[in-house]
Amino acid sequence: MRSSKLLLPSSIAFAFLLLIACGDDDDTSAPSNDAGGAETTSTVDRAAPEDSGLDTRDAKPELRCTQAEIDQGDFTDGGTDGGSVEIVFNTGANPLQYTNNCVKLRAGGKVTFRGSFKQHPLEPAGGDEPSPIPTVDKDQPNNTLVVDFPNAGTFGFQCTYHPLAMFGVIQVVP
Repeated sequence: MRSSKLLLPSSIAFAFLLLIACGDDDDTSAPSNDAGGAETTSTVDRAAPEDSGLDTRDAKPELRCTQAEIDQGDFTDGGTDGGSVEIVFNTGANPLQYTNNCVKLRAGGKVTFRGSFKQHPLEPAGGDEPSPIPTVDKDQPNNTLVVDFPNAGTFGFQCTYHPLAMFGVIQVVP
């Protein structure tokens, strides 16, 4: 009997501590450390406030290169084959912007992405659909992924882990 009296208060104390520890679990905008060690704010539910009448859960991300940046970027007029462009990114854990993040090439061209896809997963991010840019989260042979762009369009891309620091646009012209 004596042991049950001791169990009851310790069980209540444990439940109280658990309640306190888990009390803020509903906060979807709590700061967190991303893979690069930088503090970021994440939002689990992208829905607009209930009173706005808008639901943004299926909204496409906006392209984050201006036309002027795309026009200044790498452009290869490869004639009939469309040419090729290389986009390089950091192989370490810390995020750095893609080198050649706003580029233009002719339809039929290729883009070579070089970097660690395990540390910086590539994903499409806005623009025309379907996007030829795949979602890649595993390292590739020689840290290289070649993507064909057979049709004209504008296609955004970003690092899944560092979308605010690593993003770009590929504009494919006829």
